[in-house]
Amino acid sequence: REVDAHAKAWFAESTEAWRARWRRETTWFLLFSYGVIAVLFVPAALGAEELRNPSILTGQEWKVPLLFVVAGVANFPFLFVLKRIQLCAAEEGGWSTSARDIERIQVLRRQLRSATASLGTVIALFVIGSGALSDAVEAAGLKPLPDSAILVAGAWFTGVLAAIYLYVFTSLDARARGFLERAAPLPDPNPAVAEEFAASMNLRRELSAELELGGDAKKNLEGLIAVFSPLAAALLSRFGGL
Repeated sequence: REVDAHAKAWFAESTEAWRARWRRETTWFLLFSYGVIAVLFVPAALGAEELRNPSILTGQEWKVPLLFVVAGVANFPFLFVLKRIQLCAAEEGGWSTSARDIERIQVLRRQLRSATASLGTVIALFVIGSGALSDAVEAAGLKPLPDSAILVAGAWFTGVLAAIYLYVFTSLDARARGFLERAAPLPDPNPAVAEEFAASMNLRRELSAELELGGDAKKNLEGLIAVFSPLAAALLSRFGGL
């Protein structure tokens, strides 16, 4: 919502071609993201029986595909927001060196962490659900989906999530660093103006902190937990008793 509020002012001043470019880039991003995710399910869809759980539930033939669709739909708003963040950060128009732009970068960083965590949670729940179905199949005395398949799925989803996170984070970090260089360029180390040099370096440090350049340990840890949540869910579902 905060991202849309900031982007709304930009849209009001933009041309139709510019809006169309945003819509086009968002569409391609969503298609590519879903396509990469869907690659994981191609072997099972092509008939590899060892990559499917035997049917033990009434309507399992349609309930499992429905679970895939529900997970995909649940991921849509978070993927959309992540692309919107990237577009806002990469767009040259609408940026200056004002206090409002610092706030905008802070908002975008918060939204990046929140959307990544939400996307990771949805995917992790899907992985845990797949593991639970395998456990039920094994309890019924049938051959379940191999543990390695679930671990591969967790690793694959983690790789996809990491790639998306880095794609958005890189654009946002570049915007923050560009802001820093324009607002407080690195001064020449001249002993004759040592006080001015110290003041400029102090300003750069303060701005870097406000723009979250480098980031603190807690925020970095939050991002890592979100990115690795699918793999963690796969490990827990196979070896942690979930």
